Amino acid sequence: MKKNNSFVKIKKSRNMFSKTLISAALTTALLSGCGGSSGTDDYAQPALSGANNSSQSLMGSAVKGPIINADVTVYALDLNAEDLRGAIVATGSTNELAQFSDIIIESGNDNEAFFDSYFIVEVSNGTVITTGEAPKLATLTTLISGRTYSRDGAVYATPLSTFAVTYTAKLLNNSDMLFGEALTEASETIQSAFGFGILDGIDLYTTAPILTDSGNHQQALEYRTAIEGFAAILLLITETSGLTTDQLLSMLASDLLDGGIDGLANGEVIDGLPSVEQLSTAIATNPALLNIPGTDQAISQLIDLIKQESTLIAPSVTAADLTAPQPVAALGGKTDTDGDGISDSLDQFPLNANEAKDSDSDCPVVSDSEQNEVTGNGCGDNSDWASEISDVQSACDPGALSEGNTGTVLTPDEKKTLGCSDSDEDGIKDIDDIFPLNKAEWADSDNDCPASETDPSQQSSTSGNNCGDNSDPTYCYSIEIEGQIPSVNIEGGAGTTHGLGFASFDSYQQIATIEAVQRAEVLLVAGFEGSRAADSTLNVEYFINFDKPNRNPDLTSASDRALGNSKRLSNCTRAALVPAADGGPLQVCPEVDGNGAIVPDTGLISSDAAYNAWTQAVTTDRGVFNNAQTIEFSTTLVVATFDVDVDYRMTKTSEFYGPGSCNIDVSNIRDDVLAIPQSFTLD
Repeated sequence: MKKNNSFVKIKKSRNMFSKTLISAALTTALLSGCGGSSGTDDYAQPALSGANNSSQSLMGSAVKGPIINADVTVYALDLNAEDLRGAIVATGSTNELAQFSDIIIESGNDNEAFFDSYFIVEVSNGTVITTGEAPKLATLTTLISGRTYSRDGAVYATPLSTFAVTYTAKLLNNSDMLFGEALTEASETIQSAFGFGILDGIDLYTTAPILTDSGNHQQALEYRTAIEGFAAILLLITETSGLTTDQLLSMLASDLLDGGIDGLANGEVIDGLPSVEQLSTAIATNPALLNIPGTDQAISQLIDLIKQESTLIAPSVTAADLTAPQPVAALGGKTDTDGDGISDSLDQFPLNANEAKDSDSDCPVVSDSEQNEVTGNGCGDNSDWASEISDVQSACDPGALSEGNTGTVLTPDEKKTLGCSDSDEDGIKDIDDIFPLNKAEWADSDNDCPASETDPSQQSSTSGNNCGDNSDPTYCYSIEIEGQIPSVNIEGGAGTTHGLGFASFDSYQQIATIEAVQRAEVLLVAGFEGSRAADSTLNVEYFINFDKPNRNPDLTSASDRALGNSKRLSNCTRAALVPAADGGPLQVCPEVDGNGAIVPDTGLISSDAAYNAWTQAVTTDRGVFNNAQTIEFSTTLVVATFDVDVDYRMTKTSEFYGPGSCNIDVSNIRDDVLAIPQSFTLD
């Protein structure tokens, strides 16, 4: 149970807390050594009486344009307060340079307690220095630790820091998160949802959004671009909703608790919040097309404004060469599974990169578990001939209009021109048939047909044969792996590598995609006194092209890997294990210097090491494997500097035509691999 506290000291495990904050890329200046979050709520109320031991004053600014002559109130962080605001510990203002001025937070007699405490800085009223007008956002807030304050570290109150404080409070009030966890989650979620593709891991509280003597000017421009974009979106919503920005921020923070803006909090509609359609329209607006709030300048012209501001608030600063950021529309959430730029919370088809919305609600209702990469095709807005007319999905449907949602009703001749006839009489209209002259084929779900097969001008009665869905099955395999060190390579030692895995084999491309887990063990006698030199479990990924086995691809390219024979071992940059400089434990994944020489003692082996290197795989038994019940190939794995010949046997478990995928997840087979006796038996 949380203790009553207005001045929060966080006394939990320092190491655990630090790791949490580092993962969110919150800067050391703000958060290092600020207590911990080991799983308890052990907060103490330090004494505030006594002499002020701090000669510092609050450093930083309020920025949505720099704000001068603003009122500043500093609150002790109180985890029992819904808005986290505890007792007022200082007040003041911003000066004519938009800087916090003469705001002194008393530290009391307990320096350690003060260092481990947090404060909310709230800024209201004032004037934007470049416009002479009141800020468009009535209140801005930021967060500072006692340690940062004591080191004269600056903090900045901005629209995004304000949202971060508000969202942190919502997380703490609606979950079992600890303070450090909530800070991390808020930083990650807000930068993902409203970072416009240009923010990644910055500190929303201490990063300067203005040009300063010691700051990174390009980073300041990028942060400021996101700030102005976020503020512009807020104003788009408030202008039509009648909400204040404070009200809207609180509602959006509640909405974001489920990971994305969808108009719901805990599954219930948020009263007073605009519709999800209005929200998504505003959020999807590219900030480059919006004006800087309070000005008639486009956000894309921010470089000129930020330099103008600098002459007023920091005339001694020489602006570095700046490159205009290239923001994209806000995601509005934390995840975008299909990578289409629309968060899963706003995407009706979160696994289909080509569809996101069904305006006329003519798509079949599909549960989340039934969604796939083609859900929404043909009825989603991007592929629906009439996205606003529920009775029409195709130009071939009765009543279809010439311009989709408008125009005149299409005539039979016009429909024929648009592909509404069925030339090959396969029951699929030409408009929906990739191979309109081949009765046996009409789709290519895995997109592996060459352009010559799908080009409308080159269609024939055989187009799509072998690569179309009906003649291009995908085979699913289970895999057994066994290998050994040839005796000729080593005296007084032995080595094996056994494993299990799964594979998906495309019969047209002749490419097997393999996921496996291998246990590589080398037991050396000579020079190692019978010790086990290497015993590691490796996650491996292979792309084997059985049609072109001798090609030497560029293994740094994912697309090129699929054209050649390559393998990846996960988690480091070298596949070889080598002895340490002092003859001690072997190294896994050692670093290499500029001359290609191994740097001593840079990658000592552990009992659960893994690798990450692209190397050439060698196939010995190969051929055309259409419908093959078994496929075998071999390769060489370097373990402890010795070549290990590895044999792979793939046994078919199932097959399918058209959309679908094989289950090649190996996350749960490690124990089965470790249980395999280390002996070489596979012939």
